[in-house]
Amino acid sequence: MELLENRFEPTVIVQKFTGDIVAYANLYSIEEDTCWLGNVIVSPKYRGGGTVGILLNVMITKAKEKYGIKKLLYFFTILIHRPKL
Repeated sequence: MELLENRFEPTVIVQKFTGDIVAYANLYSIEEDTCWLGNVIVSPKYRGGGTVGILLNVMITKAKEKYGIKKLLYFFTILIHRPKL
C-alpha cells in the first residue's frame, strides 16, 4: 500500500450507456505548487475520440482548484497497436 500513499484524485470516466470504463488518471507527488499526472489510461475501444482531452482537462482543473498546482509534470508512453499476425 505504500505505493498508493502518494496518489491523489483517482479519476475514472465511465461510458454512460454501457457502463464501460473509458479512461483513468491520477495525480501524485504533490509538493508545494507542483505535482505529477500519472497513470493516464484510455481503453483501446475509446482511443481517438477525444477522451484523453476531456480527461486531461478534468485533471488540470482538479490540480489547480483543489491543490493550487501551477506546474503539472507528466511522463508518457505511446502505445501503438500492432495488427495480429
